[in-house]
Amino acid sequence: MYQLANLLKEKAIFSNFIIGMVLSLVGIFIAMFFGLYSFLSAFLLGGGRGEAAAAGFGLGIIIAIVVAYILGIVAANFYKESFYLLRDKIKQGLFGTGGLLLFIGQILIIVFGIGAIIILVGWLLITIAFFSLPDELEHELA
Repeated sequence: MYQLANLLKEKAIFSNFIIGMVLSLVGIFIAMFFGLYSFLSAFLLGGGRGEAAAAGFGLGIIIAIVVAYILGIVAANFYKESFYLLRDKIKQGLFGTGGLLLFIGQILIIVFGIGAIIILVGWLLITIAFFSLPDELEHELA
């Protein structure tokens, strides 16, 4: 992505992609933190208060899922914008379709995992788009 952004003289391609990646990682780490914290507080520090420990555990897991879900949607939007810019510069429609599928899949991931299948299809389309790029891209853009 960095080389394509430099070649196309469009820094927003790379910066949007990096922002999306960082937000994805932050969402994963926050979810892991809340999940681990709620697990430890509920089962190790519960002190025999079963109902209170279970409620704390449930609340921690719900917060972890909501935070990861929201950050995932924001990250997918940055990915989508990055791939839309790439689509517009290279005129390869699969980048835009793949980016849109990533975004839609992230929204639908809460619905029984259907979003995970859509995200997988989006990444496959993006991979196909990268492999179908011409070898002499720099000569065509010059």
